[in-house]
Amino acid sequence: MSDREAAQGEGAGAAASIVRHGYLSITDITDRGMIDLQIAEPETALVEVVSEALGAVLPADAHHSSSNGSLTILGRGPGHWVISCPASETARWTGRLETAIAGNLAMVTSIGEGYSILRLRGDAAGGALLRGADIDLYGREGNQGAVSHTRLAGAEIMIHAIDAGRRGFDLYVPRSLSGHVARWLEDTARNSAIVTPFAAASPTAQPAQPSRT
Repeated sequence: MSDREAAQGEGAGAAASIVRHGYLSITDITDRGMIDLQIAEPETALVEVVSEALGAVLPADAHHSSSNGSLTILGRGPGHWVISCPASETARWTGRLETAIAGNLAMVTSIGEGYSILRLRGDAAGGALLRGADIDLYGREGNQGAVSHTRLAGAEIMIHAIDAGRRGFDLYVPRSLSGHVARWLEDTARNSAIVTPFAAASPTAQPAQPSRT
């Protein structure tokens, strides 16, 4: 039985499948909705109104995130954010945002059908990203809550660091390319040294060998 077959059914309702290779697991998250929010003049009081409606401050730039319970807000650019929420709550949050921005130069769009979320976890999660993404996980982009915008396996993606210690990342990937990106990650994990912990990539760390049990 393959790693993929063995992991089918775990995290019922939240994940279509979980694939494990050594120190890396790849989960396809399926129970999240996504809302795109754009405000033409983000320096106005409207940002405060929207933040109050969401119960969380809108990140000031494209490199940070904020949250309110199950709601996550990712900075995407000046006056531009992506809001991730439980799929069942997408309509409610969209309605609240539309009410908050009414009469202003702003736009709210549900984009969940166009994106997938691939969750990487494990000691090799950071190493997998370093193989293909132009990010600095030893600096700010490796901090919990950081948001990065880059390319991976030919796809434009957002990376949200969800765990301390560079052990967990959510990848926001165009749905049409999510299968390709997932396969690239699987192949990278299967065929390269990133099955060793991320710490092994440090210039001062010694390589570690994965368990063969």
